[in-house]
Amino acid sequence: MTLLAIIILSVILLSLVIGASYNSFVHRKNAMLYAYHGLETMLQKRHDLLPKLAEVVQTSAYFEEQLLERTNQLMLAQKEIKSLPAPEMARKENEIVRSMQQITKELSRDAGVRQHKSFMHLQRSIADAEEQIAAARRAYNASVMEYNNAIEMFPTAVFATLLQYKPEKPIEIAVLDADYTVEN
Repeated sequence: MTLLAIIILSVILLSLVIGASYNSFVHRKNAMLYAYHGLETMLQKRHDLLPKLAEVVQTSAYFEEQLLERTNQLMLAQKEIKSLPAPEMARKENEIVRSMQQITKELSRDAGVRQHKSFMHLQRSIADAEEQIAAARRAYNASVMEYNNAIEMFPTAVFATLLQYKPEKPIEIAVLDADYTVEN
């Protein structure tokens, strides 16, 4: 009788450990996906500023067709980003932020544009969006670290192997600082 009780208790205990480990792993994976969607939302804020950037380019005293063309190319590029995997999305976002940096630096050379309210509002909006992107990137990368740790630690590593989960890479998305210099 005691042998049967020990076997039953062992099976129950093992089931609880397996269930808790699996649920913990699923929670980490879902938290990572949630953080990624939050990052996408913050990046959309950056994308929403591109038409405003185009408007400011058009008000520039030394309005150049080339500058407007680069701004329009940015707006086209941002439309294809959502369907890309995370590493490719990060690479495209870095291209966008570097182009934004060049455009805003060229615009800031024009004293008339620097004093224009729409440019000053755009500067504040860019700074706010970039701060939020940086925070969302940190949150995503923290959840990737937790997910990767779960893949490598026992007992969740067993489930990761069985379910063929692979480690994810953190994302490095460049952001513009207040001086329009790119920081990673």
